[in-house]
Amino acid sequence: MLLRIFYDGDERPGVEAPVGDFFANCFGERREVTSIPVIVEDADSYNCFWHMPFQKSARMEIVNQSEKNISLLYYNIDWIKKEFLPPETPYFYAQYRQEYPAVKGKDYLILETEGKGHYVGTVLAVRTRSPSWFGEGDEKIYINGEPKASIWEREPKTTFCRRGA
Repeated sequence: MLLRIFYDGDERPGVEAPVGDFFANCFGERREVTSIPVIVEDADSYNCFWHMPFQKSARMEIVNQSEKNISLLYYNIDWIKKEFLPPETPYFYAQYRQEYPAVKGKDYLILETEGKGHYVGTVLAVRTRSPSWFGEGDEKIYINGEPKASIWEREPKTTFCRRGA
């Protein structure tokens, strides 16, 4: 199932992501999530508390991309009508992206954007073919097209011990 949210008559969705991934439940696996903006309780109810302001209208869609019928879908949308929103009030955007296979030695692009706004985070799910890979890697942030990352969080040197070793 794909979640799409359109603001103010825009043809392009501001939110477009598989329902599970939007709620930090990736690869079709249902898991509990406890955070301020997203809560998945007992892996059976998905709750989102992101602020998603709009000026005139919002349209939300669930698109069934499967051959199977959706046998049960319950939803509740709470909203508050405000008399006025400043014109510079930002919209909420969330876009799904995947790369398979990832290109060895090439940085994986998470966000490329221009303008003002607030980056609030990423749900990153990695599936590996090697059960011994524990998921290390470096976060790199390039600002304004710079050739070398100005923020580069290198993993600390750590010694790992396995049972029986």
